[in-house]
Amino acid sequence: MKRILFASLLAVLAILLISGCDDRNPTDTSTSLSISTNRDTLHVGSSINTCDIQAAITKDGNAIEGAQVNFTTTMGSIFASGISNIYGIAETTFWYDGTETGIATIRASYSGMEDELHIYIVDENPFILEIWAAPDTIYLGSGQYSTDVHVHLTDRDNVPLQNQSITMAASDGFITPNVVTNTSGYAEAVYIFSGNEEGEIEISATYMGDTAYNIIQIYELDIINLEVWAIPDTIYMGTSANSSEIYAQLTDAYANPITDVQVSFTTNIGSIFHYVNTNDNGIANSTFWYSERPDIHAVIIANYHGIADNVVVTILEDQPQIIFLQADPLLIYADNDPDTYSLITTRVVDSAGSPAAGLVVSFTTTIGYMQQPYAETDEEGYATSRLQENGIYGVATVYVNCENDQSQIDVHILQ
Repeated sequence: MKRILFASLLAVLAILLISGCDDRNPTDTSTSLSISTNRDTLHVGSSINTCDIQAAITKDGNAIEGAQVNFTTTMGSIFASGISNIYGIAETTFWYDGTETGIATIRASYSGMEDELHIYIVDENPFILEIWAAPDTIYLGSGQYSTDVHVHLTDRDNVPLQNQSITMAASDGFITPNVVTNTSGYAEAVYIFSGNEEGEIEISATYMGDTAYNIIQIYELDIINLEVWAIPDTIYMGTSANSSEIYAQLTDAYANPITDVQVSFTTNIGSIFHYVNTNDNGIANSTFWYSERPDIHAVIIANYHGIADNVVVTILEDQPQIIFLQADPLLIYADNDPDTYSLITTRVVDSAGSPAAGLVVSFTTTIGYMQQPYAETDEEGYATSRLQENGIYGVATVYVNCENDQSQIDVHILQ
């Protein structure tokens, strides 16, 4: 009996020794899975309603490529799976367009392993934060590598939030790191691109933990043609014709219009609308106006990412013109009758073609006399006087003068 017991103990001991020498682990603990997100909070009703989700898979510290990772969520929606890239990262997107608050638990699973994180769905932001760049395109080789970045901050009732500090960031290049809103809720930063390749630059503004995003496009500069002209190219002081429409047309190397891009206008004198977008024909239409002094030239420059062209608008003093002169009748008799006369009517307009009221018109004649040597134009630009005969017959030439313009008409006085 003792021999049997001793043999049994030896067998148990042998089994224990063998198992102790087997270093195999039925559960592979060298593979790891971790999940992360670019934002852990979404606001109900916000235009930003998505989160980027990433799951990183490694084995012995090395990335696992081509592995399928499954994703689930307890709230909202998510793409159910993603394949890991060469960095071992599998990506998906979570979005929420509901109206209830809560906590969305996002789980990633791979080969029996799981990891999770939480997305907090909270009440809508008490503020609205916007960011944009103007212009939002930078062209390589143009020499213009900076643009203005604008931020606007209001409450939900569109009341500006002033004196608020906003943190700025860009995915590449330089941007003013911090800005403060003014009384209208606006703030402005400067972005400077320092690269040499096409692509997209993500710009962002962060306020109280919430971030607004936008994009600046980086393109190679194609062949672009810019043509500028003015209609009219001469304007007149003191008239309704004291402005000019300025046109700038952008076309590519194949004469195709370049649409919906911003052209800037500047002028050495006067005023002009500075920023205008091109229409479907590639034309940006601005307006120039001036009302200070005549006999001067305005040089107006249109600029598109360093490509510029100019047009000259001449500014002159108003030059009234006599556009109508009539004698009624054209024939009278030299009978010394006070009721025998010819009514001389003239009309004067300004350089814009509008009636010139309140101007003095002079009337003279070679035979007979003018009952009113001077008359003032009425609201329609008309002035009248009578040519009276004085017993002398012949051809009476009546001269009419207004400012620097003159006209004449003949009246026959018969015996």
